[in-house]
Amino acid sequence: PTYEFWILKPNATTWTMAQPYGADSTYAWDTTGLPPGMYQVSTWARQTGSTLAQDTYATTTFWLT
Repeated sequence: PTYEFWILKPNATTWTMAQPYGADSTYAWDTTGLPPGMYQVSTWARQTGSTLAQDTYATTTFWLT
């Protein structure tokens, strides 16, 4: 499979792509200088060759203080 990572910043209404589709199943999120608040990180996964935006995904919430 390939993986893509998205971040939703506090009070934002649109997601930002953090890392485009690739073979790396991990994402190192650098929070240096980010304001405190609730962030959501979403991981999308799809089989190589799939034409779907994602075959599956998971979203996790993080609170930066």
